Amino acid sequence: MTMSIAAHEGKPASRLLVVIGFLCTTAVGGLVTLGVGMCSADYQATRQDRTAQVNQFVEASKAFDPLVVSFVQEVSKGDLTISTREKIKANLVEQRSTLESAYSLLDAREKAMADVYVEALVDADDGLKQATGPLDSRDFAQAAVHVAELRPHLYEALRK
Repeated sequence: MTMSIAAHEGKPASRLLVVIGFLCTTAVGGLVTLGVGMCSADYQATRQDRTAQVNQFVEASKAFDPLVVSFVQEVSKGDLTISTREKIKANLVEQRSTLESAYSLLDAREKAMADVYVEALVDADDGLKQATGPLDSRDFAQAAVHVAELRPHLYEALRK
């Protein structure tokens, strides 16, 4: 009889252990799921932020090419307008500021590439200031070509 009582008393304790184990597993699983969800949300927010910064730079830099075409056409006709100069100047500033906001996304080698790109933008701005006709537009044209050559490599670096 004593054995039967001891065996019977063990059953509620084992049930209690199973219930406690289930509750602990559920609680830990819930906390892990919550932690993973929070990390995932942070990652998604960071990824969206990065994509927005990269897209702003890409849009600004793509707008540069039509402006250069307008510049070349106006210079070749001998009719360079202040409006075209101002649009190019504004675009150069926009490219530089959007690139600076995305700068932290780059590693050291890519930052060096971005620095070279910014130097090319500065050269384009300096060339634009000097350009009044076909003969003195050479510096701007060379800088614009350099910007166009560097751009695809910078896009690739930013999209990693």
